[in-house]
Amino acid sequence: MKQKTKLLWKTIPQNFESRGHKWEIGKWYHVNGKIELCQNGFHASPTILDAMRYVFAGWICCVTATGDCEIGNDKSAWSDMVIIKRYKWTKKMSVSLAIYAAELVLKIYEKKYPKDTRPRNAIAAAKAYLRNPCKKTKDATYAADGAAGAATRAAYAAHAATYAAHAAAHAAILKKIERKIKQLVGICK
Repeated sequence: MKQKTKLLWKTIPQNFESRGHKWEIGKWYHVNGKIELCQNGFHASPTILDAMRYVFAGWICCVTATGDCEIGNDKSAWSDMVIIKRYKWTKKMSVSLAIYAAELVLKIYEKKYPKDTRPRNAIAAAKAYLRNPCKKTKDATYAADGAAGAATRAAYAAHAATYAAHAAAHAAILKKIERKIKQLVGICK
């Protein structure tokens, strides 16, 4: 289907290359053939958070896409795309975002599992690493890896519970996370 120009988000690894394609800012790219999600085309998402689900971000890119397309729920594939601006995404930003997201749902999780302190401990270890990213705090963060995994699972469980029980609360949490990402990279203050 042909679509008018759209402003979207794309994440790209640190080398600014995706699937063998080396990107340049401001340069239009075109792909031939039938455009299909996950098969052929330049992919992008309506939100940064959606884009981050697909590619580990070294860069968060604002893109313009046009031409033939296939549009899914949280991503789309396009025949023509240009990166108009890119924002560096760092490990420190990832840790900050993980802390922020976990804290948004921590009360929900602790209400359901009041004796499980692993998520709170993982958040504390991650905060210590942000304050002082030295070997000692890095080792503590690695030691809390199981707890971080538990925190991630807790966030997903709380996310699912929140979504099932309160779709509006779920949407509000996702908007807060999206806003936090934009703050971290300097898109908005």
